Amino acid sequence: MARRDERGVALISVLVVILILSLLGGLLLYLSGQEAGLSRVRYRGAQSLAIAEGGAWAARAALMALVNADPADASILLVDETTMRSWYEAQNPLRFLDYVQTDGQGYSVGAAPSDRWVAFQVNWSLPTGRRKLQFLDKGSGPPPDNLLAAYPSVANNPLGNGRFQAVVLLEALPKAPAEGWECPTPDPCFVQFSELTTSYAVHLRYRVEAAGQVDPQFRRKVRLGGEFSVELGNRSLAPYVILAHRFTLASGDRVYFGHEESYDGPVHTNGQFWFWGFPKFGTPDTSSPCDPGRIQATRLTSTSTRAGFRRISGSGALETVLEANEWVEGGQRRAAPVLPDCTPTNYNDDADNPAANFTRGFDADPSTPDTIDPVTIAPSSYNQRAIAIGCAEQARYCVNDPDDPDNPAKWSEMRWRQEIRRVVPELRDHSGEIPPGIYIPVRDETLNGRSDDGEPLAGGIYVQGTLRRLTVSNCPFGAPGYPYCPPSSGDLAYYRFEHENGQVVTVIVDRNGGRTTVENSDWDPETRENQPGRRTFRGVPKGFQGTTGHQHATIIYVRGNIGQDSSCSGSACTTYGLSGTLEEREQVTVTASGHVYISGHLRYERPPNPYDPRSNPLNLLGIFAPTGEIRVPRGTPDNLELHGVLMAGEIREGGFPGQFVVQGLCSRPRQGELRHLGGLIAQYVGVTGCADRSGRLTSGYSDHKVYDRRMDRGFAPPYFPTSTVPAIQAQNLAGVRPYWQEETP
Repeated sequence: MARRDERGVALISVLVVILILSLLGGLLLYLSGQEAGLSRVRYRGAQSLAIAEGGAWAARAALMALVNADPADASILLVDETTMRSWYEAQNPLRFLDYVQTDGQGYSVGAAPSDRWVAFQVNWSLPTGRRKLQFLDKGSGPPPDNLLAAYPSVANNPLGNGRFQAVVLLEALPKAPAEGWECPTPDPCFVQFSELTTSYAVHLRYRVEAAGQVDPQFRRKVRLGGEFSVELGNRSLAPYVILAHRFTLASGDRVYFGHEESYDGPVHTNGQFWFWGFPKFGTPDTSSPCDPGRIQATRLTSTSTRAGFRRISGSGALETVLEANEWVEGGQRRAAPVLPDCTPTNYNDDADNPAANFTRGFDADPSTPDTIDPVTIAPSSYNQRAIAIGCAEQARYCVNDPDDPDNPAKWSEMRWRQEIRRVVPELRDHSGEIPPGIYIPVRDETLNGRSDDGEPLAGGIYVQGTLRRLTVSNCPFGAPGYPYCPPSSGDLAYYRFEHENGQVVTVIVDRNGGRTTVENSDWDPETRENQPGRRTFRGVPKGFQGTTGHQHATIIYVRGNIGQDSSCSGSACTTYGLSGTLEEREQVTVTASGHVYISGHLRYERPPNPYDPRSNPLNLLGIFAPTGEIRVPRGTPDNLELHGVLMAGEIREGGFPGQFVVQGLCSRPRQGELRHLGGLIAQYVGVTGCADRSGRLTSGYSDHKVYDRRMDRGFAPPYFPTSTVPAIQAQNLAGVRPYWQEETP
């Protein structure tokens, strides 16, 4: 009887344990389900936040395309200077949005002078590649605080496994003008003007609100924002690897793109191109191994609707002119501009390369649809001679304003002499001839008619007469390797001038210390009795001294030639002209009224990597010969390296026939490649080498040009000529991290 009772108790215990385990199992299943649900909520919430943030950055990218912050050529501005002036006078800060086109389409804002903000929705379903903003609303009062609540029906854009809605708000800000800018009324103002750059600035605050959603119940919201400015004016002539008003020699002889040559960057002519075989236009893949999928096209444009072609093999006609982008005969391609390939030195396999991005009939001003407009120099471009002597200490003299009766371009030679003598204490104040020499303009602080140590500079460096040599370097004369010294941390720039009259001047620029030291073999230009000396001045030779934003900008103006023809005996030549290494903090434009001879390598101390958008060293060189040629004399080294933007002539109809010329072209030996990092702008393009009937180079250099992509990021040599093409460019937007905030949806 007792044993049966024990069995019952044991059975009950087992049942109790089973019950407890069942309860625990059920509890665990319940908790697991709750945790899975909570994890799903957290996961979906994180997804919706990520989609909201992705949508906000996508909206910011669309804004950057609108104002050319990134990429720098996404939009065009269809307006003239008179209209921009009217915005300034009426203080209409948002009116420019009606004249901007992205992917060929505008934004239709209709901004009035009283409007202070405008809102756009982000619509990623638009068929255009970069134009993703659509006008929503504008107003003169305070903008909505909650944009998505104010405009709930904006477009839903798919992203990942969800979607986002986004609104971009632009709000005009009144700002007191910085030095060099002005307002039409007492400070502050909404639209500012710069006489120095003949451009207009609008300061804006932007706000992006984006909500991300995954399933109906998961929604998060973020806000991005910041401040930036938009500059409106004429585009610099620097952003081209080649720009030629006429793609010929000044004599009218034909110039070809050769099949052994390559051009990486924008190329344009206001005339017609000729292609010999299959020249390459585009960005090669620099990785190893090379991948054809990473090769990119660059722009190739001509105002002419026709193109010329010359075959390198086959029978029949040697050349032809077609309204086509390639010459195909009997189903076989005979000549065409093509993309690079992964075998750059094998020219026999280029016929099947993909076609280059070639546009005939390119119109520089789409606002005049009845004509095909060329790219030309702006009449109100910089006056480099006036800038070199300090623009008479007035910004308006820095540009050739055709409406100003006192425009420096209209000054008499007597007026020029007076202005030059006024800023050179070594010269007496009268209107007599300027003695040949090298001059450092200073402000009117004098001691017994001579410069005193510590006086402030007035402008740049002015040379009267021809220079035999101009050498730039990052190390002093006589240093090992001069003028091609290795990069250093010295931060001193050396400019050595050798005048044809025997005067030698070294200008040592210390931008960190704000001092310029001048070693002059003869300080007395009137008597030239060999009075050497060393003096130090306050400031650096940065052109117009009253303007901020040009702290690294040097201007050198030569009233004559820089260099001369080489002196050769047999195969040995002594060269004269411009050469050297530009120090890493220097930005300089060298202008000569005559010819500029390039006598050796011209290198940057720290050249940019043209394939890295983060590579933005400061050193930048411009060479401008408005009424002369840029010449490479005999005796220059093989595989010549040139860093800088070169311009010869005026780039307009009837302009001076400037060109880039390799002298003794067909009688000098074959000298390998001319490796040019930068750009060539010329009235006539010139030529660098001679080829035989097969297109093979027999003398001179083969062209290999790579675009300095800093020009697309707002860089240009200081005081470089501007074009007639209007431009819009954002400052302090790309590369500046916005504020970020999560908000309640």
